[in-house]
Amino acid sequence: MPVYEISLDWVNYHLYVITRNTIRVSTIDGKLITSLLELHYTPMSVTLNPLNGWMYWLTNCSIVKATMDGQNVTTVLHLDNPQALTIDYLLNQIYYVDATGLNVLSNNKSRLIVKNIESRSITIFEDWIYVYRGDGIKKVNKISGKMITVQNLEKPLTSMKVYHTYRQGDNRSMSSCQPNHCSHLCLPNPYTYYSCHCPEGLVNNGMNCVGLSKVQPRHALNLLVLLVIVVIGCCCAVILLILYRRNHYTKMLNSTTPMSASSSTGIINFDNPVYHSSKMENPKILSLLSEDSDELQPNPMILTSNEYV
Repeated sequence: MPVYEISLDWVNYHLYVITRNTIRVSTIDGKLITSLLELHYTPMSVTLNPLNGWMYWLTNCSIVKATMDGQNVTTVLHLDNPQALTIDYLLNQIYYVDATGLNVLSNNKSRLIVKNIESRSITIFEDWIYVYRGDGIKKVNKISGKMITVQNLEKPLTSMKVYHTYRQGDNRSMSSCQPNHCSHLCLPNPYTYYSCHCPEGLVNNGMNCVGLSKVQPRHALNLLVLLVIVVIGCCCAVILLILYRRNHYTKMLNSTTPMSASSSTGIINFDNPVYHSSKMENPKILSLLSEDSDELQPNPMILTSNEYV
């Protein structure tokens, strides 16, 4: 894949590599590569500011920034034909080239330094802004706007950057990733201090990067445990419902007393007006016999011993 530009995070020792429609990040030796941002365009003039955790780049109509871990993508300023971008780390200012010329953005206000200048790449060192044009490298004084030719070039450049302790300073101690709690890539974030990332082929498991083969069984085990918990919960709910209903009906039966016929509710108990309860344990049953037959009549009379005379 073609590489359009490379930027160095000198505080956390990472390389940000710009490929087609993608911003990738790796360790300074080019290992542990991962895709950080997938865009619908190829960013230009990607510039890092690890002192505050932001990175900047150009689209075809604006300056855009995002946290250095690829979050919070925001448009900073709309421009007409933007071409190049760099940062003054000491003054926290952004220098850019667009259709109007060389400008500086400070405290959300733009100021024109040199009119009608074109550049494919710019960088800054002390009081000079280095501008790459098709015929060579020139430097422009950022206060007076005076331009001086530095070197003529026969071959074109893709980008141009200056790394020096006078420009960036020795800021290793300012890293939000020290101590490093991530197993692979620790990327700065101005809101959460840092976030952990994994190289391609591995996935983030909290602060550690593991292979997919190690993650899938764990997910399956979690699903199985969740299913068992749901089944146990349903069984407990059914048991509690059965016990509640049984206890409820038992209380109703125990609290119910016989009531007279005139009562409107409850259990009604009628006394037989014709027959009285027998005081004998085994009442005698007498039947009327037919004169012509010894068989019992179809409708025998049932009399108790205390009613028969």
